Amino acid sequence: MAAQASNTETTQSDSVQSSSSSSQESSSSSEESSSSSEENSSSSEESSSSSEVNNFVNEIMLSDGLASYTPDLSKTKGWNVTVGSMNVTTDGSSLSFETADGNESNNPAYALAVDSNSPALKNGEIVANLTYNFAGRAGIVFRYQDKNNYAAVVQDLGTWQVKKVVNGKETTETYPVEGVSPQQGVTMKITFSGENLQVSLNDKTVYNKAFLADLPEAGQLGIRTWGYAGNYAKLKVSSLSYNQIPDLEQDEHGNYMVTFTDEMKRGGWSQQTNDANTNGLTFTDGEGENGYAILAAGPDGAGDGKTIFADTRSPRIANGFIEADITNMGEGRVGLFFRYNSVDDTAGLLYDVGGTWKITKGSGGEQAIAGLEALQKGTPYHIRIEYVGDSVTVKLTNKTTGNVTEAKQRVEGITQKEGQLGARVWDMAAVTVWAN
Repeated sequence: MAAQASNTETTQSDSVQSSSSSSQESSSSSEESSSSSEENSSSSEESSSSSEVNNFVNEIMLSDGLASYTPDLSKTKGWNVTVGSMNVTTDGSSLSFETADGNESNNPAYALAVDSNSPALKNGEIVANLTYNFAGRAGIVFRYQDKNNYAAVVQDLGTWQVKKVVNGKETTETYPVEGVSPQQGVTMKITFSGENLQVSLNDKTVYNKAFLADLPEAGQLGIRTWGYAGNYAKLKVSSLSYNQIPDLEQDEHGNYMVTFTDEMKRGGWSQQTNDANTNGLTFTDGEGENGYAILAAGPDGAGDGKTIFADTRSPRIANGFIEADITNMGEGRVGLFFRYNSVDDTAGLLYDVGGTWKITKGSGGEQAIAGLEALQKGTPYHIRIEYVGDSVTVKLTNKTTGNVTEAKQRVEGITQKEGQLGARVWDMAAVTVWAN
């Protein structure tokens, strides 16, 4: 599939939708610790640290050109506190970060430590196993450029938040989380790509928004704590990785696209629902029409038979267009989403057995759209969907016969929120191929 995102309906394209302070270190056979404060810095240490960082980053580059970094949790060296006062310790297999006594009287009343060995990433993925003490009040920092510019995902007294600091100004968003006890341990996954930020806790996506639009530069990995010392601000990290993900593809007009040429060019397509369907998404790499993704519903009895997919790296737009080559490999029951925010909050075009086309409105039901050719099994089609406000226009071209059918309709009650690309297939054998 070649899919791109555009904010302007008139854009022409072949395929569419649219980073100091000093540190002290003491060690024994059982424990190594480090405490730092912003007031104790030296230029000579900064120079040495910079050299070490550059050498280390070169060593972690993979053959495919992407950085993959896993810090040594048995050592505290390299963790430099740049804001406030913080104690960094290790038990030999995990790191603990704790606000130092008296830090609550500082302004700002938080502490931040950056891993000077970590690479500076613009697009990346963090996976960490975390255990919070009591209140928590700590979290992971990424895209750290300096103490005035970074982003973070944190937990505060049971409340989960995303934060960004841009030119010293902090912005916070709170999001609801159910069924997660941070004191018992949690696996956190953070994916940041362009302006998009996605957070998953224990394999469940809990936040997915365009939160990073004004924090575009690459940065390093860090930890932030705040509040009182002890139980109120202590975080144990038992595993941690900070890995680069590929840059996004664009066409000559700057539109987002996915070509499926190789594993670096699959966008952010992933399965969102139906755990019983274990093979819902597969990829075939290749140039042109030889590169594609197959989206399949589960077999009889697999979950609810409905499987939803989303490109979580696609841009979030409200008005734009999608263009793709598709081949319906089953009898029907396939769909392409736009304005996708969640499985229950998306707009899109659906096709059902017997030639029925519908627009799904989001939480407001469906509306039929007439005038489009029924999809023939195994036949390739080119489809373009334009959406502006409540107006949806579809142009469908049969690539075998050349037949073109079009339909335009106003859809009362359709969601008009910004969203991403997605797809749906359902009822046992429904399979579709998205090829460029």
